[in-house]
Amino acid sequence: MLGGEGRPVEAAAELRQAVQSWPGDGRLRRELAASLYRARDLDAARPLLEELLTQEPGSPELAFMLGDAYLQQQQVAKAIPPLEAAVGSEPKLLPARAALGRAWMLNGDPARALPHLEAAREADEDGSLHYQLSRAYQAQGRAASAEEALRRSQELREAAQARERALQRNS
Repeated sequence: MLGGEGRPVEAAAELRQAVQSWPGDGRLRRELAASLYRARDLDAARPLLEELLTQEPGSPELAFMLGDAYLQQQQVAKAIPPLEAAVGSEPKLLPARAALGRAWMLNGDPARALPHLEAAREADEDGSLHYQLSRAYQAQGRAASAEEALRRSQELREAAQARERALQRNS
């Protein structure tokens, strides 16, 4: 990969130049789409992801990035189909499961969100996924499970805050 994941904006700029030089190189276009997505330049990433997905319709990674880009821009109805496709072709892609769970919650369907949130909970680093899981359990009348998920959400949030403080002290 040309650009480092730690510098997505710089990587996207480098990859844009490379794609201009070699416009037919699908690998470079894919890397550019991923860099734009990581840099949160979602308006630029989405059309490229859509184009690449027509060329590689079975790619769970491309479908996830496209669906998550729509989700981050609160376009839930557009987010669900590519997220469903990503999860359908790669059920162990936990970020896609988490995004699909969040999308179903935003769409007002906690019953459909619950299996995805449960499957992805091990990937929760900041407590936000467990919070959504708590809401889904609550909506399903599972109070004890909701309380446990909320407790775990708070633990994860506190751990994330402690990591952030440690990073700030060390920089």
